[in-house]
Amino acid sequence: MKLYRIGGMPDHLHLLVSIPPHIAVSEFVRGVKLATHNWLKNNPIFPLFSGWGEGFAAFTYSRDQISVVKQYIINQKVHHRSITFAEEYRKIIIHGGAEIDEKYFLQD
Repeated sequence: MKLYRIGGMPDHLHLLVSIPPHIAVSEFVRGVKLATHNWLKNNPIFPLFSGWGEGFAAFTYSRDQISVVKQYIINQKVHHRSITFAEEYRKIIIHGGAEIDEKYFLQD
């Protein structure tokens, strides 16, 4: 695996990674959550961390978009001044052609 960029906001985290095809995305996320839970919970730099949410979202990008996605992650604090995470996530899902079931949308 290769980590290209990581960046966080109070309510979500972005990871830009390449994951080998023999590793399921859900297993990768599970591993990240397990490996970081105790460290984050016990680190005074993250006093509000109480645990990871149950869900996650994963999106694919082509190699030629890596620099664009890196810049998005770098600038997310500025970006989220004009649109909330929930609003942006909703737009991404709808733009991708999926329907949102409100009883599950960002409910963990």
